[in-house]
Amino acid sequence: SHRPVSLYAEDLNCPVCLCIFTEPVTLTCGHSFCRSCITALPSAQCPQCRAVLPAKGEAERLVTNHILKSLSEKGKQTVAQEDQLLCLEHDEKLKLFCVTDQRLACIICRDGEEHDGHKFKPVKEAAAALRRGLDPGLANMASDIEEIQNLREAQSLERSKAKELSGKLQSQIQQQFEVLHQHLRKREKQVIADLKTKEEEALQKMSHSLSSMDSALAQCTEQRDSWQQLLQVTPRTTRPAFQSPFQSHLQFFMWKELLQVVEPSSLTVGIPTIRRISDESHSMDYMNHPQTFKLFSTSKFSSGQHYWEVEVELRSFWCVGVRDYFLKYKTQKYFSCKPNKRVPVSISGVLRRLGVYLDCSSLSLSFYNAESMVKIISLDCTGLRLPVSAYFNVQKREPDPSHITICRY
Repeated sequence: SHRPVSLYAEDLNCPVCLCIFTEPVTLTCGHSFCRSCITALPSAQCPQCRAVLPAKGEAERLVTNHILKSLSEKGKQTVAQEDQLLCLEHDEKLKLFCVTDQRLACIICRDGEEHDGHKFKPVKEAAAALRRGLDPGLANMASDIEEIQNLREAQSLERSKAKELSGKLQSQIQQQFEVLHQHLRKREKQVIADLKTKEEEALQKMSHSLSSMDSALAQCTEQRDSWQQLLQVTPRTTRPAFQSPFQSHLQFFMWKELLQVVEPSSLTVGIPTIRRISDESHSMDYMNHPQTFKLFSTSKFSSGQHYWEVEVELRSFWCVGVRDYFLKYKTQKYFSCKPNKRVPVSISGVLRRLGVYLDCSSLSLSFYNAESMVKIISLDCTGLRLPVSAYFNVQKREPDPSHITICRY
């Protein structure tokens, strides 16, 4: 039968040496250990709950748990009595430990044929040797536990840092997107207001046109007997002018404004050194002249919509557009130019950056103040032959800037 002490032996065992307590002490966390075990620990934490242990000097002054000590001594006596186990074969006490077979044996077993030539030790001596063999492993285990605990604390700290950083980044992203949202909402209101204004203007013109048509129809009804007079009454109609300045490229202009929010960099083309520029770089060919530089893009446009911008502020003369259709600046005056036709154009303020929008489907060419995206003028290019190249004509000035800046979208 099993020993009665086995019912409570685990409660009397020190968690460090795994033997019945010897001079047990109880820590502030409530766990108990042998005094020698707790003072010899390399770690400054409780092996069971990781609570901080007292300093070395304080640990030696811990009060002995006399109740637990008394129970431990009684447990040792009970174990000693019950440890006098009998050999099942010879009914003798098991006083020896067979090192060869790693099991208990009695004196008769030692002399028997089964254990012939085997090495034996007294039980207590063998137990002490086994405990000594376990001590280094126990020390290493305690060191490993401490190292793992340190790694766990470091990982927890990194986790907290990562969570905090993620929160900061989320806040920054929300703030940046809020800036974009505010800009879009503001522009939405402006575009809708502009659309309403254009709508009112167009509807007013259409109303006048309908009134004229009604008057002409009344005259025709009254004078149907006079075909000659009827033919002379040709009602003058007003072509609807319901066009927003962003009619076909609203989305692009909105995105362009967003690009301005994040400060894009433009492409710079140096005139003195570059003779021919690849299409991939959105650059231009030009013909050198002592006073002027005429440039045509190497790429040609035959379909779709195209938009590019040119820095024109530092030039006293320039022509920008496409072949035969362009905006011209000369002697501080602006002109829209078509084949055999030049019309003065009024522009308020200083034009620093000119935007050019080409719609190949409608054969129209529009010019914008690229800083405010206010339309300057639109040209009807009905006679334009596709494909067509972008056109630049720039006059040299003294001192001459080192480059022309062109940006194509």
